[in-house]
Amino acid sequence: MKEEKTKKKARPKRAYKDSLFTLYFREKPRLLELYNVLSGNTYPLDTSIMINTIMNVLFFGQYNDLSFLINGRLIVLFEHQASWNPNMPFRLLLYIVELYMRMFPDHSTFFSSKLVPIPPVECYVLYNGTDEKLDHSVLKLSDAFHKVEGANPMLELEVHVYNVNNGRNPDIMEKAQSLKEYAAFIACVRTHLAVGKPLDKAIEHAIDECIARNIMSDFLKTHRVEVRNVLFNEVTVEDVIRVRTRDARDEEAQKWQSVLAEKDIVLAEKDAIIAKLRAQIGG
Repeated sequence: MKEEKTKKKARPKRAYKDSLFTLYFREKPRLLELYNVLSGNTYPLDTSIMINTIMNVLFFGQYNDLSFLINGRLIVLFEHQASWNPNMPFRLLLYIVELYMRMFPDHSTFFSSKLVPIPPVECYVLYNGTDEKLDHSVLKLSDAFHKVEGANPMLELEVHVYNVNNGRNPDIMEKAQSLKEYAAFIACVRTHLAVGKPLDKAIEHAIDECIARNIMSDFLKTHRVEVRNVLFNEVTVEDVIRVRTRDARDEEAQKWQSVLAEKDIVLAEKDAIIAKLRAQIGG
């Protein structure tokens, strides 16, 4: 008998791959600078930081970008998003549960009559997609709950989302130089994409340009090949089309704004002539 062809082959789990965001910000000085600016804290550079990013667990086709423990007492999760995702509180909730499970492998500990202290959690999303979004938004897990009459949801998770596109959140960018340069580099790649360059060429030219302008220069010189490969894998065909479409749309909008402005000038001149003629007739 022939083997059934209807059986689906199990897909092998792909290995964890760094994003450009993870590759750049996992270095302690940049990571601590970014966290301090977003949280308003002032942890010194000698603060104990332990990276505990979930690298071998896949949730809904996505990995956690960057997670770390500060002084063994505070969990911070960073996610970088190029597409707006209102479901981040739920996704991050799953990551948090997994982190707690790993931190406390002996689950019997929680059957103790004594309170077991656990690290609090802070969640941040850095958004740099091409859709227009606010500089700062707060997503809540409770927003996703079914509206049930009389129900009082007792579970909440807040996620602070910051728009980190070039030119957004200027106060934050001025304090977090590494984030400012990261935003400038991504903007540079998109500029080259918008004029029709192939993705690989857009990345190469952006790297050369940013090195020349001293934007992420040391990092780009050291990790040039990694940056090129990681970013090439990150950017999708949809991203390229979106960037080019947006650029064309903006150009078209500017053209029509110019036409309308000229029309307003002509109408104003016409009104002035009519007013002058009426004044002469009245005189």
